[in-house]
Amino acid sequence: MNSLTMGFLLTTAMGWALCEGCVAAGNGNWLPLIGFLAAFIFIFGAIGCLELSAGATNLIGSAFTLILGFALLGFAFSTSYLGTGVTTLKALGALSIVAAGIISFLPSKKGEQHS
Repeated sequence: MNSLTMGFLLTTAMGWALCEGCVAAGNGNWLPLIGFLAAFIFIFGAIGCLELSAGATNLIGSAFTLILGFALLGFAFSTSYLGTGVTTLKALGALSIVAAGIISFLPSKKGEQHS
């Protein structure tokens, strides 16, 4: 990931997805939890273990953030029986993860400094 904020959002989204997978497994549907574990192993294996260039690592992280955001958006609308408020908050949170994924694809400006 190309910034600490994007890394934090990815970590937060991974925790959220783990919670959603555990709740689904508690309700008898183990597929989301198994999917989460497979994605977790893949993404952290690709980011941490493979010797990729910084650009390739950032690209994988950005793409996974987008995929994870859309998965969380699906979780938000699949739990609409909890009420409009909960669905809206979950959808806004998932959309912020999707926005973070889109923003992370934008090129960074190397020449500018913060003042």
